[in-house]
Amino acid sequence: MLRPDELVTKVKEKFGDSILLSEVRERKDGGVVLHEQRQLFLKVERKDFVNLIKFLHKIFPLHMSCPMPFMEKEEVIELIYPFTMFSGSGNLKEMPLIVSLDIPKDDLKVPTLTGIIPGIIVMERETREMLGIEVENLPDQRRFFTADNLKPGFLPMRDSSREVNNE
Repeated sequence: MLRPDELVTKVKEKFGDSILLSEVRERKDGGVVLHEQRQLFLKVERKDFVNLIKFLHKIFPLHMSCPMPFMEKEEVIELIYPFTMFSGSGNLKEMPLIVSLDIPKDDLKVPTLTGIIPGIIVMERETREMLGIEVENLPDQRRFFTADNLKPGFLPMRDSSREVNNE
């Protein structure tokens, strides 16, 4: 079983400068008995995003841990993919793995991960509907979270006063 720092080394060797951030954080949770857990944070360039997820998924099967968080910035939307992976060590056997990437606002596209993690389709449909980001090759384009008659350009999780062209 790889330790988080060993995994970071492998990721950096494989992807080099495409890894914009790699950090292992430790935290303790609990009341009387404290449980230690390591969390791994990776930020990758969009061009290597799918290959990074494939690489990580071959090492440890990835599980989605919660809905898709994001941070809207002036020029980009940072998509934050919250995974967990089996670490096999410590009190908590699952290690949180956060993979993020910046999506430029003038090119709101991200490739689907459904070929690697089929269950991610729910998060990707949410990303499409709520943030206006095109998920390329998404196998199911139907709306899941919002009504079909939603006003064009209205994005429930972003500044709704902005118009978005989804052509």
